[in-house]
Amino acid sequence: MNKGDVIEGKWMAGTALLNILSVCALLIKGIDSLQKGMLITLGLLLLMNVGYGGDLFFSNQNILNRQQNNFN
Repeated sequence: MNKGDVIEGKWMAGTALLNILSVCALLIKGIDSLQKGMLITLGLLLLMNVGYGGDLFFSNQNILNRQQNNFN
């Protein structure tokens, strides 16, 4: 658990949220059913990415703060 994990979590969650917004825009645009099926799967994968990135960010940030307090 280091600062890199926290930064990685921020990037994962941020990029996934931006991609989810683009997926929503494509769904609103009105496309054929094959593309809708692909976008639903992609959306689920991006939601998993947001969840894991958020977990990395929040859980490791608390651990990192405790480690810094122990060494200061």
